[in-house]
Amino acid sequence: MVWYSHVPNSKDIYVAIFNLAAQMQDVDVNFAQLGLNGRVAVRDLWEKQDAVTFKDEYKKTINTHGPLLLKLPTLNYLFE
Repeated sequence: MVWYSHVPNSKDIYVAIFNLAAQMQDVDVNFAQLGLNGRVAVRDLWEKQDAVTFKDEYKKTINTHGPLLLKLPTLNYLFE
């Protein structure tokens, strides 16, 4: 299950992904599907950690019935 939100008056996007399966799942966050183009910084809000800057997508394994909550403060992108 995926939810995302554009923050008003900001270029930040929040993405929440929930693994509803009974096993671990690999997920890809495709930036183009969110209307992003270019380099995107990723902050894992659940783990309170900044990840490096990514281009095109972000990949992560989510535990069984676990969440992934990301803040995407973009560095250099254009909305399509």
